[in-house]
Amino acid sequence: MLGYPRLRDRGDSMSGRCFDYPLPKGFAFDIPELEMLQRWAEGQAMRMVVELDHCVEGEEYEEVLAFYEDGSALRRWTMWRAAGYFVLEPMNGPDWRFAELPDLIAEMVALRS
Repeated sequence: MLGYPRLRDRGDSMSGRCFDYPLPKGFAFDIPELEMLQRWAEGQAMRMVVELDHCVEGEEYEEVLAFYEDGSALRRWTMWRAAGYFVLEPMNGPDWRFAELPDLIAEMVALRS
């Protein structure tokens, strides 16, 4: 992983060494989740871009998804997977959290109508 501060040896694991470092804010999506989102984006005439090892304002993300309207360079949404929920961040406004990916997709459909 990129950009983590120096690791500190706590010395309390079974091997005698355990390192303390911050977890990323966003985690990688599962392949079926990526496939579902890609199918949805294609059906909506949108472009989905996967950004790996993304870092914003000191926060690290293993993977974020960016959604663009076809033919537009402006990002409409950014999405990431957090511990236990999915986050949808619109271009303007607060982040939205969803426990289930189908609920997030339903909200994206509603926002596009």
